[in-house]
Amino acid sequence: MIEILAGTDVLYRPHLDLATVTLNGVALGAPAADVPRRSIEEANSALVARYRGGSDSESEYWDAWGNRVSLINFGDFEGNSAP
Repeated sequence: MIEILAGTDVLYRPHLDLATVTLNGVALGAPAADVPRRSIEEANSALVARYRGGSDSESEYWDAWGNRVSLINFGDFEGNSAP
């Protein structure tokens, strides 16, 4: 596996196999559940409308309809819809 954070010069390779690339130890395209929560500093998604968290508490996320969203839901965005 090729770690991007070890050297971004790998991104200039003409025939880079993205299946071999990791970012902070997580494979590109991996399900959200594979991302260690401690490594998340900020979440941006059209799915996330509200966020609460901090260094002393576990992060929480809500969608535009007020439903609590877990990181597992990010991999299944197409299954979520407005009530």
